[in-house]
Amino acid sequence: MAVVKGDPGQIRRNSLRGAFYLANHRGQLVMKAWPKKRPGPMSERQQAASDKFAEAALATKFMTGTAQEMARVLSKGTNGLPRDYLMMCLYGRLGWVVDINGRNLFAMASMQQVSLILDSIGQTSGDMLLRDAKYWRALSAGAISDVLTVLPDGSIGWAPAASSGGLPPKLGATHFDPLTGATFSANFWGGVSVMGLGSQTINAVEFWAKAASGAAQMIPTIYADGGNKPGALIQQGPAVVGATAGLNRLPLNAAVNFTAGTLYWVGMQVTLGAIQMAQTSAQPKSAYFSSSGSIPNPAPTAGTSSSGWGTMWAAV
Repeated sequence: MAVVKGDPGQIRRNSLRGAFYLANHRGQLVMKAWPKKRPGPMSERQQAASDKFAEAALATKFMTGTAQEMARVLSKGTNGLPRDYLMMCLYGRLGWVVDINGRNLFAMASMQQVSLILDSIGQTSGDMLLRDAKYWRALSAGAISDVLTVLPDGSIGWAPAASSGGLPPKLGATHFDPLTGATFSANFWGGVSVMGLGSQTINAVEFWAKAASGAAQMIPTIYADGGNKPGALIQQGPAVVGATAGLNRLPLNAAVNFTAGTLYWVGMQVTLGAIQMAQTSAQPKSAYFSSSGSIPNPAPTAGTSSSGWGTMWAAV
């Protein structure tokens, strides 16, 4: 039972809180809906959202006639109002465009809002997103030349290239065409100039061959610079017999520490069998001299050129 205000004599009548109550209205007993609870004052964010909504609703009145006609067509037969579709356009949420190749083109507002959500995981330039067992997480950028790999504990992370199982860093590597060959003749030493970029430990000379050469015999070498040409011998490796099509690695007898800003000459002596090197379009500065026996030290006077056979480099 509840006391109905305004009822003559404040007579108690049947009621159900939140649903209905009975009251006299102009001499008749009528059932009325329970008054809705009046909300309290809006919070700062609620007020800001309400103001923004009001501004957007006002802005729709000044949109072009074409846009308003489109909104009327889209809303016809739906529960939405033309104003709703116009506001979707203003917020960049009406939809997206699909081109003839099936590519989706989204509004800039979509990218901005998704970017803000991703910022809750990682906000540093260079961060990568990785999925862990439970959540997504950010992986910060690794050091120069690090390789993304599976770590011993099964997680994903960065590791130095030399220990990651990935391809090691290569100094002096150039762009080349693996389908076009340039001949590296026997009884010659040939190499390319390589600038040290930092404190790197070089363990091998690598090259890319267009075709296999089972008879080829190669000895890797590294010379110091002797005035824009090979000078004193720094290190060599054992003779390797047979070149495969693709990447070939010739190890050195001992590692060589490259210094930043220092020029080196990286190459090999081919004692037996010519090699079809992959043709390089970059044409690095190369040097060559006749040599068929022991590796000379210092290097004899060498001819220099910009040759297409210089598809070789220093590797860790």
